Amino acid sequence: STAPRPNSDKIFREDINSEIVAVREFSGLPTEKEISKQRAILEDNLLLDGIIYDNLSFKTLTYNPPYTLPWLRRNEVSLKVEFNDYGEPHSEIKPVDKPVDTPVTKPV
Repeated sequence: STAPRPNSDKIFREDINSEIVAVREFSGLPTEKEISKQRAILEDNLLLDGIIYDNLSFKTLTYNPPYTLPWLRRNEVSLKVEFNDYGEPHSEIKPVDKPVDTPVTKPV
C-alpha cells in the first residue's frame, strides 16, 4: 500500500479488494430520506437494464466538509455489480430472436 501512515490512532487504513460498482451521484444534504430515494433510483435503473447487483454492498459516499453549501456538495450511492465467468455484468435480459422477414407495418 502506498497510502501514508495515519498520524492518529483514530484513523486507520485498510486494504480492500477492487470491485466494479454502479454509482449514482447527487448533490444536497445526504439525509436518510434522500439516500433512500437515490438508492431506489439506482436500483430501478439497474433493474431496467437487467443488471444483477449485490444488494448487501450498498454504500453512501460523501466528499465534502460539513460547511460546504448543500447545492455544491457531491454525494454518491453505489452497489456492487455482479459479473459472470466471462467478465461481463450478469444480466437478466435475454436476447429475443426476431424473424428477419417480418414486415414492418406503419399506421395509415
